[in-house]
Amino acid sequence: MNHELLQAVTTGNRDLFEQVIGSNVIVTEAPLTGVTAEGNSVLHIAASHGFLELVEAICRVDGTLIRARNNYFDTPLICAARAGHDNVVAHFIRLAAAEHEANEALLGARNSDGASAMHEAVSNGHFAVLETLLLEEAWLGSTVNARGPDGKTALHAAALVSEDMTESLRLSMPMLTRRGDDFGNTALHYATSAGRIRVVNLLLEDPTLAYLPNSYGQYPVHIAAIKGHVHIVDQFFELYPNCGELLDNNGRNALHCAIEHGRIKVVTNICKSPSFTQMMNTRDKQGNTPLHLAIKLGYASMAFPLMLDARVSLNATNNEGLTPLDVAIYKRDQWCTLSTNLLTISVLIAAASFAAFFTVPGGYIAEGEDAGVPVLSEVPAFMSFMEFNALALGFSISATMLLLLTSLPDSSQRYRSLGWKVYLQLSLAIVRFDC
Repeated sequence: MNHELLQAVTTGNRDLFEQVIGSNVIVTEAPLTGVTAEGNSVLHIAASHGFLELVEAICRVDGTLIRARNNYFDTPLICAARAGHDNVVAHFIRLAAAEHEANEALLGARNSDGASAMHEAVSNGHFAVLETLLLEEAWLGSTVNARGPDGKTALHAAALVSEDMTESLRLSMPMLTRRGDDFGNTALHYATSAGRIRVVNLLLEDPTLAYLPNSYGQYPVHIAAIKGHVHIVDQFFELYPNCGELLDNNGRNALHCAIEHGRIKVVTNICKSPSFTQMMNTRDKQGNTPLHLAIKLGYASMAFPLMLDARVSLNATNNEGLTPLDVAIYKRDQWCTLSTNLLTISVLIAAASFAAFFTVPGGYIAEGEDAGVPVLSEVPAFMSFMEFNALALGFSISATMLLLLTSLPDSSQRYRSLGWKVYLQLSLAIVRFDC
């Protein structure tokens, strides 16, 4: 490309441009050949800088440059949209409208990343360009539906960038709200993943969007749990209480997903709320409840609130016939530290022993209710059960406290050693009494 010509279009110097190509710019053949190392024509450069007068002059000299592509397959329109120059975009749209056959090809063109002018405008947060594209050419909606990078539509990009853009696209092209990318993720999945609560609420004006899964069977509530967005998880359950019944391709609910990705705030929030009861004991395709999964993955901080929750079944078995306690014992050599595993086991036993006081075998029989039936307090076997259960509870609580105390950083070596000896003796007693 001529050096003076490059200088003119880079600086927006209209006078220099006219000097280079001649005093009369309205000619049939123009000396505007040549490109930069990136393949940019003079129109690419002028459009990128937003020099409208220069763009108009270039297009009068050589209108074919509007279809020129650089090394990245960007057209001048894509360059203008990416840079946010809505006046230049509007000019290109008017030129395209005059060429009816090339109209859709020009405005719907995509670069090497698969992005159209619409995608670039939205991705870079240029709302004025978006409005120009939508208002000046109503038919453009058909080209917006064309897939962008990874099958993303303009609405996918808008959900990550702007509430206003999302609203504009949602109203003008509502069909995009249900359109998934190459992995089945809708715009609601994107907004949820980014934690954009306002955009989430905006899209949820269509409540059916909450029940559209991606290719992995993950619903938006799963994504919220995976990303650890507590407020969005709460929002989904407030609006759709049955979200706890939604399972992904692995048979896991939002609580499973939160545990799998180490989102302790989501887990503790679920344990605090009575709205999430139905999720607590759901088994995935391996038969693992959320508690099974927390113990299996070694997440003690998430296993503890689950173990102490009365709604959680401590006796549920997975497909291998293992209870959460079995899994804890089985995984004792695979957890991060021995102390964490032992602490989990002792808390599990304490919780199970405590629950046994309120779920005695055969239930309670009040004195005098059934003639001839002995009162439980007078049955030797039952009294032995209660005594041993009380011992197991006491030992497990003591063991838990000792383990916590001996784990303190300021504990002396002698104190820790003595604590460990007592702990191991109590652990042995726990297993004997609990069995």
